Amino acid sequence: MINPHLLIPGMITAVTSPHIVCKGIKYILSRPDDPCLTCHNGMVVRRYGMWGTVDPVPPRVVFRPLQELERMIERGYSMQFLWPDKAKIQQGQRAADGMVKTIGNDYPELTVARLMILKFWSQYPREIRSRQEFKDRHQWKEWCTLSVRNRWRDEGGDDWSTKSDGREKPNPTPKTAQNRVRSGRLSLVYQVLAGAR
Repeated sequence: MINPHLLIPGMITAVTSPHIVCKGIKYILSRPDDPCLTCHNGMVVRRYGMWGTVDPVPPRVVFRPLQELERMIERGYSMQFLWPDKAKIQQGQRAADGMVKTIGNDYPELTVARLMILKFWSQYPREIRSRQEFKDRHQWKEWCTLSVRNRWRDEGGDDWSTKSDGREKPNPTPKTAQNRVRSGRLSLVYQVLAGAR
């Protein structure tokens, strides 16, 4: 169901699932007039001769081979495969190589709680937000989309999450990837819908 001939190392996966955590993430990242359609981002890699994805998920970053991804699709997951506009294959390979190095890294458990903080961050008064102890306590960890973006930016040389005005997006989320598809910064290359065979 996933065609390996269409996969390129460094492709960004945008995933949705029927699980309650995914629904919660999409709810937090949605606006009334602009719903978030996915809840997770990973990256396509080729490891030990096998296609798969590196997925930053609790409790640690994992490699999922193609067969496992196909079982997930049978269980109700959907996946989109995205590519940064104008990026070269070599950049994707470098990003994928960097992503492989994160396998086994700890992944923060309280994803949804931290997303709630991010959602309401702007409601804190500026003088509180600027205090170092506040920043330390609510430090944004390297979640799924941020990890994918950082590998593309640092190893691949392409910060696809940058805003249209050129400013850096400090805390990219699955909604950021969705918005970049809409703007043309990321291209939807391929998708597999839940239950596909």
